[in-house]
Amino acid sequence: MEHRQRGARLLALTLLLTLLLSTVGAVTAAAPSSHKNGTLVMATCSDFPPYEYKEGDTVVGVDPAIAQAIADKLDMDLQIVDVAFDSILVGVQTGKYDMGMSGMTVNAERKESVSFTVPYTTSTQLVIVKEDSPYRSLSDFYDETDRGRQTRKDVMIGVQTGTTGQLYADEKPADRGFGPDHVTKFKTGADAVQALKIGKVDAVILDGLPARSFVRANTGLRIMESPYLTEQYSIAIAKENPELLSKVNGALEQLMADGTVDAIKAQYIDESTVSTFTDGGTRWGRFKNQFALNFLQGDKWKWLVQGLGRTLLITLFAGILGVLIGVLLALIRTTWDKNREELRARGGFRYGAMKVLNVLANLYLTVIRGTPVVVQLLIGYFIIFAASNSDLLIAILVFGLNSGAYVAEIFRSGIMAIDNGQFEAGRSLGFNYLQTMRYVVIPQMFKVVLPTLLNEFISLLKETSVAGYVGIMDLTKAGDLIRGQTFSAFLPLFAVALIYLCIVLLFSGLVKKLERRLHDNDR
Repeated sequence: MEHRQRGARLLALTLLLTLLLSTVGAVTAAAPSSHKNGTLVMATCSDFPPYEYKEGDTVVGVDPAIAQAIADKLDMDLQIVDVAFDSILVGVQTGKYDMGMSGMTVNAERKESVSFTVPYTTSTQLVIVKEDSPYRSLSDFYDETDRGRQTRKDVMIGVQTGTTGQLYADEKPADRGFGPDHVTKFKTGADAVQALKIGKVDAVILDGLPARSFVRANTGLRIMESPYLTEQYSIAIAKENPELLSKVNGALEQLMADGTVDAIKAQYIDESTVSTFTDGGTRWGRFKNQFALNFLQGDKWKWLVQGLGRTLLITLFAGILGVLIGVLLALIRTTWDKNREELRARGGFRYGAMKVLNVLANLYLTVIRGTPVVVQLLIGYFIIFAASNSDLLIAILVFGLNSGAYVAEIFRSGIMAIDNGQFEAGRSLGFNYLQTMRYVVIPQMFKVVLPTLLNEFISLLKETSVAGYVGIMDLTKAGDLIRGQTFSAFLPLFAVALIYLCIVLLFSGLVKKLERRLHDNDR
């Protein structure tokens, strides 16, 4: 009995120490980063050619070139972080990035959360439709009735989430809006254009230069005659950083005055920054051309290899962390469930500590399993670990903590499924509580839960596909980048799905061999 109590105390102290270290780490990491270390961190979304797009591993375009010129003026190094567009302002506001620059339009809503520099270019929002579309101007999307302007019932507009095109399109149709019921939101502009090509939407609203690039790269599309609206682009900087705002404004004004900004825009706008598809005549010829466009031109296949490596790395270490957390939580919960009455009868520190740990464990499981992993990732990246520069480490921690909640329940059910006679047999051999769990119960538990644990590992592998929200080049993000430049939906998505499927089949085969070996050992 004394050995069991010592084991319970050890578990209590271990978890309390873990929670303390996590709290200290979170508080330390929550401090916002500073540009004063000589590095200017810029957040962008590289699916917006010619303003920002990928060439190999490098983000290039109008905005990166201007940002580099600003950094040179300020005698600083430039670091570019590629994230989802709707994550840029959040990162700037929380101090994760020094500035956001991705064709960012100034409006009242955005000015409430961040500050903006002087505008560095003027842009026009354009409407893309199919060449054979009956819509020739904005007025064609509406019906004029006795009750005023109404959007036609069959009209659906595609926009990119977080853009001013979305904000205006969501408004009532009295001015230039269509109403939220007539607006479909997409993660990227490339996704919206793909939806237009296959007939999911009737039109797409995008910024002028990217819109023209999309049309240039896709036969069968055209720009509507009348522009949607005219706006200006600026650089977003945190309100708490007026010193940086002043410095960037000064550098930007100098670059506009000496013609550097105009030269950069002319360089990228005049060049074709989007790959185009050449019809190969036969079906096989078209396939070869599409394959070359999506994977060979610009060595885009390397993005898939790099993304696969990061996906496997995150999955492996997050899985290990999840197993460690799961074992610890499962031991706490099963110890409490099996020894509650005995601990209550003895009272004192041991009973109080185990009760607190059980409550904390249940709270952890409730919160983690009750919230989406993508929300946990964004909170960890932009709030808890805002000052950390290790995106991979943050992803491993977040996915590991998420997986640990599910693994804990898998292990707990496995331990509870082991007959109590096994506990008694271990104690009769002279083992203490921890030794009984280690040498007798847990090995049998692993055999019981192995198939379920495999399913959790496979789920973890697929859940890492949201890592691209915070700029990590995982396998899914690599496919998105390829689609963003080639506008081909089939091959990049098929390649990503095929790679995931092969990995899952490989893991399933390995586990089947392991199960057979375990069954053979039982004989």
